[in-house]
Amino acid sequence: MPRKKPLSSADRAIARRLTQLREDWGLSREDLALSSTLAAGLITRVELGRMPFRYKDALHWLPAFQESDFWAELSPINPLWIAEDARPVQLDWPLLLPFPNSIGIDPNISFSQFVAMFHGPLLALCKSPPEPELPEAWLASYLRHLGTLAFKASQFQSRFALIETVFITSAQRLAPMSNAATQVLGEYQQSIGVRESEKRLLTTVSGNANLPHLKSPLAQLLERLNQATVAKGRKAELAKHLKAPRPCVSDWLSGKRKPSGETTLRLLQWVEQQERQQMEGPGSVTAPPGPQTQSKASNEKKPKSSPPKE
Repeated sequence: MPRKKPLSSADRAIARRLTQLREDWGLSREDLALSSTLAAGLITRVELGRMPFRYKDALHWLPAFQESDFWAELSPINPLWIAEDARPVQLDWPLLLPFPNSIGIDPNISFSQFVAMFHGPLLALCKSPPEPELPEAWLASYLRHLGTLAFKASQFQSRFALIETVFITSAQRLAPMSNAATQVLGEYQQSIGVRESEKRLLTTVSGNANLPHLKSPLAQLLERLNQATVAKGRKAELAKHLKAPRPCVSDWLSGKRKPSGETTLRLLQWVEQQERQQMEGPGSVTAPPGPQTQSKASNEKKPKSSPPKE
């Protein structure tokens, strides 16, 4: 077997900082595995310098260091501290590390490679306050990030406004030379219209005691998810889709734990897909006749009577 390539000095330094972070939070590797949904063996190999810290693992690993899943986007671990020991360790605004396929990178690249590829934008984003230097490829992800954070915006208006400013200014800067930036700006304007409509509705009904209590967007989403997972095996299907442990999914659906922003978005995408399939499915298409025909025939067939006893 070919000998494995040794880790770079940058990757070994990342392993030490990840270990320090976990110990500072008072977590065992098993605790971190439970919170991040990563295998404890993978965490051990990374911390011991036996494998590099990959970008796809960072998307699960770093959000585990929060007081609550509900606030997972509010104080993210500074990616430049992980890669370069740049302070602070935690940021005080909701920076997003996009999914790799949305920004065109290999999910298996090392975190140090990711930081090297996007060092300029990350340097701008990790300043206080952050500078609006989002790359074009990140705009669509940040638009979805805004939509997810809108669930929680009332609880942290200043931080929501900060990320909104970063997104808008970055998109407007790129729009004159980028069709993609122009498109996401249009989508943003549409989302603003929807949010304003919701605000007007809430204002109209807030003082009317005869109207039913309006549920929060997250409560509505959980209601839809619970309806979509009533059938046997659907929760397991959802857990497989999210690549999350079944107990975590049960906790999210029961409201015992709040999903992170990225998980909320993926839950929304999954339930919308299920609802579309239901709309397009049995209601409009006749079921195949095979099993039903056999069942009917077998039901109509009368059993032979046994001969009378003498």
